[in-house]
Amino acid sequence: MWYDADTIPRGEAMTGCYEQTFSMAVENPRKTAIAFSLTIDPLEHITGDVAGLVANFVFELLGMFFARSIASKANVAVIEMVTDVMEHGSDRQGPLGVRVRIEGDTLEVTVAGPDVERITNVDDPRKPLADAVHKRSVDKTDGGLGLMRLIKASKKG
Repeated sequence: MWYDADTIPRGEAMTGCYEQTFSMAVENPRKTAIAFSLTIDPLEHITGDVAGLVANFVFELLGMFFARSIASKANVAVIEMVTDVMEHGSDRQGPLGVRVRIEGDTLEVTVAGPDVERITNVDDPRKPLADAVHKRSVDKTDGGLGLMRLIKASKKG
């Protein structure tokens, strides 16, 4: 069962929640349909690398039916979006939801969780990427750019 960004399993309204989706076109000549979802509530109960675990499962499952490039992009999307929720979520008592769906010629990966900074709804994805790269070079920090690069790449085509 999928819990959208406005509800948690107990049916209570969740404040400060967001939902982020990565989608891309896929070659699907046999019209294979795949859909699954995962909900963990609350986030504070997660003690391991849930982003890596789910992302590896997505990679292996999609790799059985689709090109490795598709499975790889879905893997990166899951890792980055789940990591954003885990590291930057505003409410550790809130849920994490992951949904992966291929229907027709479209792959969608959706992650819902406590509110985090949104970067997908920008007109020019180069601007936040350039700002983040500059800030990280000034602060001498690494990481945190995978999803922005994936979004930029997906908007090219």
